[in-house]
Amino acid sequence: MYIFLLLMKPRVICHMMSSLDGRTILSRWGDSPNTKEYETTAATFEAQAWLCGRVTMEKDFTHGLTPT
Repeated sequence: MYIFLLLMKPRVICHMMSSLDGRTILSRWGDSPNTKEYETTAATFEAQAWLCGRVTMEKDFTHGLTPT
């Protein structure tokens, strides 16, 4: 049983993108920041799940709507 549990441990990869000057809000990076290499690398992980923070989730998935 113990070996089975060892095999089931999740592998966590923190794949993040930031600028040299610390500006983490993508809209500050210009009209069309080049994220191709980031996305290409992320595709090689074959991830079964992903996670993002509240601000990213709110910006990218709610179309600016706030909860009521």
